[in-house]
Amino acid sequence: MPAHPDAAQALQTLRNAGFRMVTLTNSPKGDGPSALEKAGLASFFEASFSVQPSGRFKPAPQTYQLVCDALKVEPQDLCLVACHVWDTIGLQAMGGKGALVTHGSNAPLQVPGVPVPDLTAPSLTRLSQDIIDAWG
Repeated sequence: MPAHPDAAQALQTLRNAGFRMVTLTNSPKGDGPSALEKAGLASFFEASFSVQPSGRFKPAPQTYQLVCDALKVEPQDLCLVACHVWDTIGLQAMGGKGALVTHGSNAPLQVPGVPVPDLTAPSLTRLSQDIIDAWG
């Protein structure tokens, strides 16, 4: 799938603000180029992680702990940005932050006991600025 038109600029904005960025995917690492490489966005990220070593998919806490261990940070030091709330709720349940980009169609789950993303925005451009305003 192609990247959203504002993805590169939003990532550049976050990088310029000094944020470290990595990826965490439920997909196994393959032999060919990744989706981020195909979209021309891989250079924005210092590392790419797969849930594969944990044997569990997001939102299982083991998947997020892999990233914490590799980066030598605590969950509360991380913010997971996603377009699906099930990706954010696992890290939020561990004390981390969650940011949801809706692209006009996704929405947070309004279910008792399920963490609501700390930030929600309709575009990556808006969300990147909101992240900087909140945690930059």
